[in-house]
Amino acid sequence: MKVSIIIPVYNEQNTIRAILEKVLALHVDKEVIVVNDCSSDDTEAILRSIKHPDLRVIHGIENRGKGHALRLGLKHIRGDVVLIQDADFEYDPADIPSLLEPIVSGNADVVYGSRFMEPNEHIPLKQLIANKYFNILTNLLHGSSFTDVCNCYKVFKAGIIKGIDLRSDGFEVCHEITANLVGEYCFKDVPIRYRPRTRAEGKKVSWMDIFPSTWAILRFGWRKAYQRLVRGRKKY
Repeated sequence: MKVSIIIPVYNEQNTIRAILEKVLALHVDKEVIVVNDCSSDDTEAILRSIKHPDLRVIHGIENRGKGHALRLGLKHIRGDVVLIQDADFEYDPADIPSLLEPIVSGNADVVYGSRFMEPNEHIPLKQLIANKYFNILTNLLHGSSFTDVCNCYKVFKAGIIKGIDLRSDGFEVCHEITANLVGEYCFKDVPIRYRPRTRAEGKKVSWMDIFPSTWAILRFGWRKAYQRLVRGRKKY
């Protein structure tokens, strides 16, 4: 299977070259699609300087968010499997082979990385509480058992993710994807390594994101619940 690795990036001049070196060095059949979401630092110049046969770079014309960058990247994929990679070192590309394995072996259609399946002393308490809250809310709405619904690492059979009419521009795309796929496909959580960075190091998500994320989980969750209800009525 060929994997399309999509990397949305915005103002990651300090990490983008190193993260690409690690991803491009992976011994898997791959294409790496970087979507530059109109960075205002030296990210664009760095990307233009990197040449590799497995790398394609798409430059946006305005900053619209991770969801928009992901949607743009999906228009260019050629692989059988799609994997989302962040442009910083919170997530380690060395985990990518283990994330691909359940799909390659036929044991899953969708794989989510999980920061919480194994102990991680580096995760701040506030972040831990927020993510547990998102997991509980999502699982209550969908009757699911996710351990880390907000994880960056998400892997899909290409036809599955391309079949969703995604609309989100920001980080809420994570919850839009989950709501569209849960209950329809076989999911598997895979433990991953995680080293959170600080605001000074460039972290973009803050505690204020708890409000739009909650609204996104509820909004997309209610829509999915309504769709299930309509399908159930049509059976009778």
